[in-house]
Amino acid sequence: MVVPVKMRLFEERSDMIMLMVIAIVISIGLTDTMINQVSDFLSSELISDFGIATFCISAIILGISQFIILRYVDRKISYLRSKSSSVKSMHRIVVIIQYILLVIISVLIIQIVIASQYSTYTLFAITAISYSLNIVLMSYFAKKLLSWYRANRDSIVVLLYGICFVLIAATSLIGVTMDLYNLSLRPTIIHPSTEVVFPTFEEDSPIFTLHVLFRYFDLFSFLLVWVSTVLLLHGYMRKWQAKYWILLCLPLVYYLSTLLEYLGLFTPTSDPEWFSYYLYSSLYSTAGGILFGFAFLIVARNVHNDMIRGFMVISAYGFILLFISSQVTLVATSFPPYGTATISYFGLSSYLILIGLYATALSVSQDLALRKSIRRSLMDKSKLLGGIGSAEMQIETEKWVRNIGKRDYKTNIPPSMTENDVRAYIKDIVEEIKSRRQ
Repeated sequence: MVVPVKMRLFEERSDMIMLMVIAIVISIGLTDTMINQVSDFLSSELISDFGIATFCISAIILGISQFIILRYVDRKISYLRSKSSSVKSMHRIVVIIQYILLVIISVLIIQIVIASQYSTYTLFAITAISYSLNIVLMSYFAKKLLSWYRANRDSIVVLLYGICFVLIAATSLIGVTMDLYNLSLRPTIIHPSTEVVFPTFEEDSPIFTLHVLFRYFDLFSFLLVWVSTVLLLHGYMRKWQAKYWILLCLPLVYYLSTLLEYLGLFTPTSDPEWFSYYLYSSLYSTAGGILFGFAFLIVARNVHNDMIRGFMVISAYGFILLFISSQVTLVATSFPPYGTATISYFGLSSYLILIGLYATALSVSQDLALRKSIRRSLMDKSKLLGGIGSAEMQIETEKWVRNIGKRDYKTNIPPSMTENDVRAYIKDIVEEIKSRRQ
């Protein structure tokens, strides 16, 4: 068995800069998310000069970082854009929407600094735009993957990610409906003295039903992301080690542990306990994103194809940012509204995941199809020949290596298998055939 050679992920200067930018975004996003989730406990601290300054600086840094990320992605997907006009148009639309969000956040900051108040319409617009971009992107790429799977049923990974995107889009649709409804109940103008209140839901009310549906859809979508990720990574890793399973199981355990309170198995009894619990539960989804992203980076090191490796890195960043931004809700309308800049990453992070996973999943599927074709050909020939010697192996190797560059991929995504990968795989099959005949 040939062990894949580990590659360096951040060889170029732009990759290192991007890594530092992502690290900064994660740090600020995590802090922003935690403050957002416990803003009703920290209302007096948030309205201080330090609290307002921290909010403004964080929003500015996250805003600028978005366009550094977009420029980086634009370079990485240049091949894909040149082959697909839809991808090119999608990238432009995402850039325009992020500019619109930046303008709205700038207006929000000006209102807070100059007038010591802000309009809930800004939060309404930011929530609606961010979630709408997420829903449209998830739906669009789900349709692309599902239609591609119907035409070429070589990989279950493509099907699962298509279904996964449908569930995430449905979860986002329920979530944005709830958030916009709750924002409509808040005062039009928010002052420092406005009470910070997270909404509660009366049983048997329509909004309570939506809340229950949201929890179920969120759970199922998370589980499906986990399963799809395991299968996707399995396509790239020939040997699974215990550390990889631990890495992938940790976010699942963390997520399920936060359901104890929802199921009535754990109930905090004091404000400090509630504060600690909200801080803990505020990162359940974030932890999943970080660990999923880290898993993608590990596997990306074992991919020889530079372009596919770049796609996997983009997806890794997208997973991390999506699971951070998905935790944020602006319905409590704190002053200032912590979480605003983080939620503006919701649509952008979806784009990073989808553009990377779309290319990676199709490449994995084509790898599987190529392996099946190689195996089938060699197995058929082994039935005709008394044995396959080195000469026959060399002939088949050269044949398949030449064919890999001539295959017509309608998806415009090349497989991640290099010539050396093809030769190594053929050698494995030949050795397997020989061992069976002994």
